[in-house]
This record gives sequence, C-alpha cells and structure tokens, in this order.
Amino acid sequence: MAAAAAAAAVTAGAIFASLPSRGVVRSLQKTPSSRKSFGRLVSTALLTAHGSQLAFFSGCQLSHALSDPAASKTRRRFATAAGPRAMGRSDTKSIEQLVELVKQKNSEHPVVVYSKTWCPYCMDVKRLLSKLHTNMLVVELDELVEEDELQEALYDLTGQRTIPNVFIGGKHIGGCDATVALHMKGKLVPLLAEAGAKE
Repeated sequence: MAAAAAAAAVTAGAIFASLPSRGVVRSLQKTPSSRKSFGRLVSTALLTAHGSQLAFFSGCQLSHALSDPAASKTRRRFATAAGPRAMGRSDTKSIEQLVELVKQKNSEHPVVVYSKTWCPYCMDVKRLLSKLHTNMLVVELDELVEEDELQEALYDLTGQRTIPNVFIGGKHIGGCDATVALHMKGKLVPLLAEAGAKE
C-alpha cells in the first residue's frame, strides 16, 4: 500500500510538472479553441494518472480552477422564456433568482445539461446523450454573462460545483461519471424515456 501511494505521488508530481504554468494557461485560454485544447491536455494527463490512484481528481475541477472568465468571447444572458438577449453586468440576476430560473428551465425541458464549451467531460456527456437521440437543452455556462452566478446557483441547488451538471425529468443526476454509470447499468435510457426525452 505504501509503495503504491509513493508511486502515485511520483506520478502525480511528474504529470502536474508537465502541465503549463499559470501564465501559459492564461495565454492558452484566450480563445474557445485554445481553452478546449487545454481541457483535453488536462484530461489526458489525468487519464494517464488513472492507474496511479489519481482517478478521484476531476479534470474539469482543475480546468475550471485555472480558467479565466474574462478571456471569454462576448456573452449572452441565461435564456429566459422570452429567449436570450444581450445583457450587461449590471443586469445580472441574484443567486436566488437564478436558482428559481434554473428550476424553471429544468421543469420545462426533459433533460438539461449545464456545460462549458471547452470541458472534455461535458463533451462526453453531450456526445452520449446525442447518440441516445435525447431531446435536451444544453446551457453553455462560459457563453453567458451570469457564468459565475449560475455556478453558485447550481451549487446551492445540488451541492455540486463541477461540470457537467445533468438534470433529467427535473431531477438532479450528477456529472459525467454519474450519467455514464447510469448508462452502463442500463438505467439511463429508461430514465430518458420516462422523462419524455427520447426524440
């Protein structure tokens, strides 16, 4: 056990030493395409470390911690019943209002995926649900003015800070691991059908 832990520590040190410095990270994340590349870099590093007892560390957690919201492109408002529209920071809703708006969106759509465009785990979930011909609403948080506030609202609602954040039939499912686990157990498709999410 001690030897395995020591090996994991050595592997972890090597992997994270190979990742870009914070200054380089900010440069990498100037555009959506470069943020996506960085997300894949982190994901690859963590997958490499999977056999060294580092599977508990989420690639999206690390990528989000190093992300630079200010580097994002022009953003839109979180979609309301009237549809998305341009909005300034001064119009940002309170966390309480956003919690209610999230609940409303979750009740209006059979499946809602709160995602970020550059996150590889989010891409995996969206790809899986698309292959299952799922009628879903995808909310790309990094394209919205209220990105930080929405993540706080989702945390208040679910206790989950990481992305993706998946809701089916108005019920919180979890992230990528939870969604894939349901599919592996043969429970995801029936759940989607029950929610009326099958196209």
